[in-house]
Amino acid sequence: DSIRGVKAMMLRSRAGSELIEFALVLPMLLILLFGMIGFGIALYDKSVVTTASREAARAGIVLKTPRLTQGEVEAIAEAYCGGKVITFGGSSACRADAAGAAGASGADLSVTVEYDYSFLIAGLIPWLESVTLSSTTVMKME
Repeated sequence: DSIRGVKAMMLRSRAGSELIEFALVLPMLLILLFGMIGFGIALYDKSVVTTASREAARAGIVLKTPRLTQGEVEAIAEAYCGGKVITFGGSSACRADAAGAAGASGADLSVTVEYDYSFLIAGLIPWLESVTLSSTTVMKME
């Protein structure tokens, strides 16, 4: 009878230790999970920024009269980027800069787009608060 009592007490103590181990490991697992999700979304947003600079540059180099102005090329990039980046309540505004718009045929048009991405776990890891995602596309005017 006393042996059964000892076995029952040992089983209860094991169950308690497993719960404590799980409680210690759970925060690290959650940080790892949200970190992976955050970096995945950052890679997606980087792709959006890159595509926005390409779309704006392509629109700016097309041969037509009159050529697009610097402001119009920047507006194309900002409109593309603003509607597609994933935010978590933050700003979805991208900054665009077009150099060489309305130039002569054969001249370079450079479009740079930047976006400040904030990570999901920014409050937990101070050095991961935000990262500036940037892309520059250079194309020759048609």
